[in-house]
Amino acid sequence: MNKKRNIKKNTNKKTKLNKFGVFLAAYSGILISIFIVLLLLLYGVLKDYEKSMPNNAMNKIVNEFTADNIEQLLNDNSVKINEFETVSSVADYFKLKMQDSEVTFKRKSGEFTNTTPVYIIKAGDATIAKVTLTEDGKNAHNFSKWKLGSISFDGYIDAENDITITAPSAAEVKLNGVKISESYITQKDVKFDLVKNVDAFIKAPTNVVYKATGLMTQPQITASLNGIELEAKVDGKVCNVNYPTDVALFDAQKPNINALNEAFGKYLINRGTLETLNKFLVGTAKKNMSKIEATWAFLYGKTYTYEFRNQSYSNMVKYSDNCFSCQTSYQLYVKWGEGDKTYDTSMTDTFVKINGSWVLADFSFD
Repeated sequence: MNKKRNIKKNTNKKTKLNKFGVFLAAYSGILISIFIVLLLLLYGVLKDYEKSMPNNAMNKIVNEFTADNIEQLLNDNSVKINEFETVSSVADYFKLKMQDSEVTFKRKSGEFTNTTPVYIIKAGDATIAKVTLTEDGKNAHNFSKWKLGSISFDGYIDAENDITITAPSAAEVKLNGVKISESYITQKDVKFDLVKNVDAFIKAPTNVVYKATGLMTQPQITASLNGIELEAKVDGKVCNVNYPTDVALFDAQKPNINALNEAFGKYLINRGTLETLNKFLVGTAKKNMSKIEATWAFLYGKTYTYEFRNQSYSNMVKYSDNCFSCQTSYQLYVKWGEGDKTYDTSMTDTFVKINGSWVLADFSFD
């Protein structure tokens, strides 16, 4: 009897233990489930929060700053271009900036806020753009999503290439194929040395000076005068457009220049007269030539012979149909009984056309 009672008690005890274990297991399972759900919820919140960080949007945007895509970005964001350069040339500028440089971004100090994220984009050490993000709705956990609001290149393009151009007043000057207008003129009717003394006989040729600023690259400069292409010489930020030459005119005038040189040489050694020399001269040339005295040693009956050697002509410049200049040089060899001497002469001459004849209006010794 007692044995049966003990068996019944043990059975009840085991039953109670089994029920508690089931309860404990069930309760633990519920707690674990709740914990897992909370973890999943927290993970979702953290994931949405991370996605809402504006840096994530910037990572995607900065990946678009590539050599292949920069021109499209410039077109899409209406970059201000000066009249001499194109989006393509600006793109080339940025490609050069990005060459061998890592493109990165960082918050723009003084402008970044949580509601309006603003970043600067850098290629190496150079800042090349400013990006502003705008809200693109909310995600499942009510965090802001971000997208590109605007890209600004203003102030970040190193548009500091200036060029000052001196050219004939009547020339047509172009930068990158675009004619430069009068609004870029800084000086008009600029006289220059070679023709400064011809006003008494013809209208003196003049130059004009242009200045173009805010260029991103060194422009290609071309010029023409009356349909003739002119040479444009660039040295740093300065360009000089030269007047043209005229081979046919130069060849036609070489005999006249040669005759002038010989008249001058003969005058110096007392084998010609100033009167004869003056037939080739007008104005300043005549005035200054009269101040040059013949070589005294040949004024006293010395017996001698002479010869013109190595005459050469160069740098012929045609300013107009009635004015040109050129450089000329020659050697005057003089021999007498007890010795000889060679006189080297090099001059830059300016000629004008008066009544159909070319005469020397000015000169300088080189």
